[in-house]
Amino acid sequence: MSASDTSGTLPLFTGADADTSRILQGLRYQFENERHRIVFWNDPDEEFTEAVGTLPLDGVTLLHLNETPALAVKIRLEREDRVGRYLVYAPFAEPAPEEDWLLDVRLYSGNFRADRASMQLAELGLGQNQSLREHLRKRNKFLASKDRLARLARLVQPTDDATLLDRKMLAVLTRADQAEPFALVSALFHDLASQPDGLSAVPAQWEEIIRYGLDAPFWEMVQQTFGYSEETPRLRNLLTRLLVTDFSQTLSGTLPAALAHHVLPEGTRANVVVFLNQWRDSASRGSSYDLLSERVAESLSLSVHLGELTASALARVYTFLTVEKRIASELRDRIVHVEQQGTKGIEDLAARRQNGHWAS
Repeated sequence: MSASDTSGTLPLFTGADADTSRILQGLRYQFENERHRIVFWNDPDEEFTEAVGTLPLDGVTLLHLNETPALAVKIRLEREDRVGRYLVYAPFAEPAPEEDWLLDVRLYSGNFRADRASMQLAELGLGQNQSLREHLRKRNKFLASKDRLARLARLVQPTDDATLLDRKMLAVLTRADQAEPFALVSALFHDLASQPDGLSAVPAQWEEIIRYGLDAPFWEMVQQTFGYSEETPRLRNLLTRLLVTDFSQTLSGTLPAALAHHVLPEGTRANVVVFLNQWRDSASRGSSYDLLSERVAESLSLSVHLGELTASALARVYTFLTVEKRIASELRDRIVHVEQQGTKGIEDLAARRQNGHWAS
């Protein structure tokens, strides 16, 4: 395609850089799939002033708005040639509607953008949602990888907003099976459990989340879902507060005072209980729950605080293995004095615990 007319057959596009390849694909889509006769391309950063004349678009006339007056372009498009296909290129921003001599033509024509964010939107199937361009610019480091971009594209839906896009980026980094809070958090904790440095370790996945600027969206999601918020949030603190909150919700009796400050806000406690139940019962990640809950119990000196609680008060608690041991210890002591107490209470509690997480 020359600076005026282009002719000849459409060649295969090879040997060009990836950005130019995507530009060509996008333009072909506008002309061939969307069947636009005229496509406007504003390039305010003048990134493609040299490349635009070399694009192999068959049967498309290139018009430079910086070289041809807008009125002359309008006459050509609407009077002199009403059937030809045109790419109208302008190395400047789209004018305001009241200053645009070609506004009526623009309204029924295609509008192409070739900045990196717009091309990424097109690749993600979000080309109609140009409001996300600025958000994608903030995520440029994440999107710089073809592999990450391709994996993200498999998750994205046309209706996704910035929040959902960030969660799907988190799913790519954590390799979670779903881009929803429970799956993302359990994936991170599963990675934490594999680290040799205990609760203070920094999972490799978390390092990537920080590297690509997704830690703030992660903590916003955690606050909305679980009510956890601190000036300097940490995975270890989140885990501790989730476990203690679950413990408090299933305890029949008063929570030991030393643990009370770990309990999360009331409005999100139901989410905590459901999340931990799912994680405990997960065939693929249940083992990390067992390991991390034991580490948290040790860090809290939980066995010391359980001395104040009876087996009956703990009967519905499955948060910690230490609780299971505490109940088993009390049942053993009761059996020793079974003649005085009878066996009914022991049998009922033992049967309940046999169907629980730790016994199974």
